[in-house]
Order: sequence, then C-alpha cells, then structure tokens
Amino acid sequence: MRTAYRDSLRLQVLQEVMDLSDEQLIKLHTALAAISKKDDAVLYNLLHSSADELQEDKSTYSTENVMRDIDKEMGWK
Repeated sequence: MRTAYRDSLRLQVLQEVMDLSDEQLIKLHTALAAISKKDDAVLYNLLHSSADELQEDKSTYSTENVMRDIDKEMGWK
C-alpha cells in the first residue's frame, strides 16, 4: 500500500509541475536549487524526508477540530 501511495504522490507532483507557468517553473527551480545547497536546513530536511516518514504516526487535525478544542479548553463555549 505504501508503494501505491508513493507512486500516486509522485504522479500528483509531476502533474502539478507540468501545469506551472514559465514564471512559476523558474521560481520552483530557484527554490529547489537553494534547498539542494542546504541554504535552509529545515526545509532541506523536510523535503528530503521520505513520504513514509512524513506519514508515520502523524496525527492530523482539521481547523474546525482545533478551534473546537481551543474553545473548550479556554471555556469560551
């Protein structure tokens, strides 16, 4: 299943890149070049993490759920 997810993710990325305008493509290339030089260590590490590492044991929350929890904890609702 993880292989299917990775393949799907790769396809989605390629489709999005193919839809970029020339200007957007230049900006993307500039950003990727900076990342590959490790100018931004946090971004470099994030982008070089595998999709599996990003998926494993990571909880996701909707904005609605977070706001509901905050309201409850603060006693606003």
